[in-house]
Amino acid sequence: MKITTKITSLALAGALLLSMSGCSLLGGSKIGPKKLLSYAEDDGAEVAENAKKFNKYDKEDMEDGVVVHLEGKDVKTVLGEDDVCVLPVLDDFYNKHMTEATVYTKIKIDGDEAKSTAVYAFSIVFEDEDSAEDYFDEVHDGIQPNPGVDANNDDGTDENIDYSVMNIIDGANNAAVGVYRDGNTVLFLIGYGRNNKKIIKTIDGLCEDFGVHLVSDT
Repeated sequence: MKITTKITSLALAGALLLSMSGCSLLGGSKIGPKKLLSYAEDDGAEVAENAKKFNKYDKEDMEDGVVVHLEGKDVKTVLGEDDVCVLPVLDDFYNKHMTEATVYTKIKIDGDEAKSTAVYAFSIVFEDEDSAEDYFDEVHDGIQPNPGVDANNDDGTDENIDYSVMNIIDGANNAAVGVYRDGNTVLFLIGYGRNNKKIIKTIDGLCEDFGVHLVSDT
């Protein structure tokens, strides 16, 4: 089912990005934490030893990417942070039913701050399928209408994986979001680019690696 909707201000996302501070089980799904950790390492990301060390990274330290694998209470330590992501898709990226996650962040800001790119990927395992479905639905609903800012959306199921994707170009601000559910595992991909229209293609590249619906395919 294809729909047209709108998202909250991307200009706000740009402001948040520039002001942001840094903030096993390894689930076996093809969109699970193990897959994301492997992807990030292959992409040259630095592996943080634990949640507290991940949160100490500033955005200036994330140009090559930083990834961390989390279990139990450590999931909240990272995903419960207010500045875990610059796009306000959710009021709170954490909920109590999460048991495991891999979090990958890659941020690049040019010296004059006129051009910036932020990529976020969260692979999260939940206690059960119902909790994962509730989170998936919450992300889907988080792409809210905002007058004057058109977004291209699509949602459905590909190869037994539920998906909801969005891409948007709003002047200098560009974004792409994809959320995917496979059983009790959710993959959440987010990209924001200021003066960088390639961010949608960048997130598409992640989609291709995971074998999920492209964010550009709306």
